Amino acid sequence: MGVYRMAAMNERIEFLISVFVQLSEFAQLTLLISLIGLVIGFIIGTIVAVSRSVHIPILSQIFTIYVEIMRETPLFVQILFWHFGLPYLTGYQLQTDVWRSAILALGLNSGAYQSEIIRAGIEAIPHGQWEASFALGFTRFQIFRYIVLPQALRIVVPPLANEFINLILNSSLLSAIAFPELTYQGRQIWARTYRTADVLFVMMTYYFIMAFTLSRVMKRIENTLQIPGLGMQKL
Repeated sequence: MGVYRMAAMNERIEFLISVFVQLSEFAQLTLLISLIGLVIGFIIGTIVAVSRSVHIPILSQIFTIYVEIMRETPLFVQILFWHFGLPYLTGYQLQTDVWRSAILALGLNSGAYQSEIIRAGIEAIPHGQWEASFALGFTRFQIFRYIVLPQALRIVVPPLANEFINLILNSSLLSAIAFPELTYQGRQIWARTYRTADVLFVMMTYYFIMAFTLSRVMKRIENTLQIPGLGMQKL
């Protein structure tokens, strides 16, 4: 009986190692698509945050509607809409390219959340800096470019790091459109092997390693970039 248990234990360990190796490439794809979504979201979020902060007529209202829609509808539904709904409405076929659907869904969704993060960072800058800058002859654009944004972006590093972690975890939803990320490939393996619990354990381990490592790294970066006396409350 002891020999049998030992053999079963060794077989399970070998299987777990095999799955871990098989999923390594797709864990990298998970990181890649999450990073792309973060970068696109950052570009969109910065534009939206600045536009809403300076209250640009019409544009500010359009961006407000965009933010509300993205934040108040499930990411899963958004992914399905961009992949299946948009082609139906426009005739433009995205089904043949899951990368485009994934980038569009994660980028637009993250952009809405990052816009609120960046806008909160902008509002955390003391109003006295604005008054002093105006007194020195700076234009509103120059104040944003040289004074407000550099400080605001340093302030928002912690919540942006959290957004990156959320993107990594939420990227598992892309399995619904057969994007070859960690969850989708894990499901393929357990469908072939019927070793659901073992495969899920490896998948959870990968997600934990990625999220925990990123949180530790970003904590160090946060401590380096922290501006004494300035900060923002957690969203």
